Amino acid sequence: MPRFHITAILFVLSTLVISCSTLQPTTTDAPAEQTESRSFYPTWYSSSEFVATDSTYTAYGTALGVSSDAATQKAVAKAQANFEQHLSSRLESARNSAVESGSDEMESSEFIFVLRSAEATISDALTVSDQEAKSSDKFGYHGFAAVTISREALISDLGSHLEPHRSTWEKLKNDL
Repeated sequence: MPRFHITAILFVLSTLVISCSTLQPTTTDAPAEQTESRSFYPTWYSSSEFVATDSTYTAYGTALGVSSDAATQKAVAKAQANFEQHLSSRLESARNSAVESGSDEMESSEFIFVLRSAEATISDALTVSDQEAKSSDKFGYHGFAAVTISREALISDLGSHLEPHRSTWEKLKNDL
C-alpha cells in the first residue's frame, strides 16, 4: 500500500478518535428527563431489576423491538435473565456465608455443580406476571415485562434438584 494511503488512513482515524472524545463531562437536565422517562414506564414496573418479598420474587426487564410482540418477548427474556443473575448472586452469597461458617460440603465442587444446575432450571418455573409494549417515536416499540415465582415454589424446585444434598440445602434455603 502506498505511503500516502497509510498516512491518509491514520489521519482519518486520529481525527475520528479526537472528534468522538470529549474533554469535559456533558451535563443535562437530569431531573426533568428522569421524570419524563419514568412516566413512560407502566405503573407496575419497578425501578429495581429484582424485588424480593417474604412470599415472592419478581424480576423486571425492558427491551426495544420493531413490533410490540418482539419488544415484549425480548423484555420477558431480559426479565428472566435478570432473575437468573440475581438468584445466582443470592445463592452464591448464602453459600459463601455458609462456607465461612464452616460448611465444608457447600465448598465441594460436586455441590456447587448441582446447585448451578438447579439454578439453570428455574427459568422454566417463572411466570410472566405483567407485560406491556408502548410505541416510541424514536425506537419502534418499548417492551416491559415482569416475571415472578413464589418463594415456596422456588425453594421446592431448587430442593428437588438438591435432594442428594438435603441437609446442606436445608441450611442454605433459609438465606434466600
